[in-house]
Amino acid sequence: MLEQNRLRNLRIRALVLHARRWLESGDAAKAAEAARTALELEPLYEACVGLLMHAELKLGNRAGALHSFETFKALLDTELGVRPSAAMIKLADGLRR
Repeated sequence: MLEQNRLRNLRIRALVLHARRWLESGDAAKAAEAARTALELEPLYEACVGLLMHAELKLGNRAGALHSFETFKALLDTELGVRPSAAMIKLADGLRR
């Protein structure tokens, strides 16, 4: 069990790293795919949601970026009773304008 958790965490970190690199290099589609895969493993990973939102924006999918935020926000509230960070809220507010 401990080894499975360690490998899961390694996979998440690798996916986040790839998502960041692909986003920086301009491959938003691959970045979005990596971020979504990481979120399947850890749905409450705020940095992954941010990466996914940025990738969606680069793909011209503003509604998709906002949907990713709203889904995350609802999950955070349901699971932990907390709100997203101020930075995430600011990013989402910018999408609504």
